[in-house]
Amino acid sequence: MEVDIDVGHLPSSTCNQQDGNPGTEGLPLMTRRAEFERFSRETTKPLLRYTLWRCGNERLAEDLLQEAFLKLWKGQGPLKISHMYTILNSVFYDYLRKLGRQPPGSYVGDFAGIEPIEVENLVLEGDYEVREAIWSLSAVQQTVVYLRYYQEMTPDDIAKEIGYQPDQVSRYLYRAHAKLQKKLSRHAKNRTKKRRATM
Repeated sequence: MEVDIDVGHLPSSTCNQQDGNPGTEGLPLMTRRAEFERFSRETTKPLLRYTLWRCGNERLAEDLLQEAFLKLWKGQGPLKISHMYTILNSVFYDYLRKLGRQPPGSYVGDFAGIEPIEVENLVLEGDYEVREAIWSLSAVQQTVVYLRYYQEMTPDDIAKEIGYQPDQVSRYLYRAHAKLQKKLSRHAKNRTKKRRATM
């Protein structure tokens, strides 16, 4: 599974070209293009894993990542992985809104009938209740939980990765734990009630 980001086919952006206007900021287009190519090569693999974890479908993950890179190129945002996580979350939520807010696993259109692939790093991929509980978290909490438990990063490493302070990351993790515990204990109680009702 590999996404090839070819900036040769990306639309040129006029907001980053040097046009003689002293108010124009940023790198010359060719330098920006080279930096973008380097950034995309270095970050595609971890970003694709994250996107796959979010959506559970390889082809969809590749498309969403491609769309996120296009948005980054057109928007002239900073070439930081933390900015890409934000863009990916936005692209993914836009996709869900287009589907009429359907829950994960019920994708339609070009992706109907495609089975999600198994990825070794996704420890809890098949556990729908856990995924549903994680989906109830905010986008930042989802990102922090993913990096902590699926990428096995420390809070300090997460802070560096997404541009937050370590104490902020710890707070997000703490709040995410509380929400997950509440949601999953509710699922466990419901499962116990259903089992007792069938006995």
